[in-house]
Amino acid sequence: DLRRPWGILVAARASGGEATGLDTGDVIYSVNAVDTKSLDGLKKILDGFRPGDTPVLQIERDGQLMYITPELE
Repeated sequence: DLRRPWGILVAARASGGEATGLDTGDVIYSVNAVDTKSLDGLKKILDGFRPGDTPVLQIERDGQLMYITPELE
């Protein structure tokens, strides 16, 4: 019952992953308005950022669309 026919499901968080702002069950739809339709695509987008950058992720959590800005380490 997702809003879009694509997205990256957060299946689990790594130890110490609290800083990302993502929760298990979140669905990532885009990063800086670029759609994320595969895990490889998400990795390529994130590889373009540097430590300290704050990308804007559009996610769905508990049926609600929201934006989060995790700081990359």
